[in-house]
Amino acid sequence: SYEASAVGAGPLAYWRLNETSGTVAYDYMGAYDSTHVGGVTVGQPGPRPSAVPGFESGNLAIQFDGTLYSSSSPGVGLLNDRTNFTMCGWINPSVIAQGGFFGQNDVVEFRFLNPTTIELWTSYGSIDWAIGSNVPVGSWTFLAASGSADTLSLYVNGQRVATASATAA
Repeated sequence: SYEASAVGAGPLAYWRLNETSGTVAYDYMGAYDSTHVGGVTVGQPGPRPSAVPGFESGNLAIQFDGTLYSSSSPGVGLLNDRTNFTMCGWINPSVIAQGGFFGQNDVVEFRFLNPTTIELWTSYGSIDWAIGSNVPVGSWTFLAASGSADTLSLYVNGQRVATASATAA
């Protein structure tokens, strides 16, 4: 399953975001539960087969209202001072407009820079990538970033689409 693969990779944290009630997003690795703030709706349809293999047919997700609402783990700096990292997640935008979707604030963040561009931002550099039709409204898209001592890479649905000379630390 997707979950078994994700947990088996041994991440520092893994938020499945499949809760059906409450304001807590549980970290399946156990140490970094986060709290939903504001307009977050839990128990929404998530990535599902056949469009996204590996997920169960009843997979759930959370929906953010697209403004200033979030799920965060205050005081947790998982990406602080790391020169090597991987960060990934699924998005399903209802609109494509400027705003962030996941990351660690002020360290490494994914966002729509504008309606045609995804930005992978770090305080030491960034990658801007023209999305074209690769991030369709109403469909699930998998985003990943990896960083090393001197290179950032951006992946969309498993394909590397951009690299830059930059780092997270």
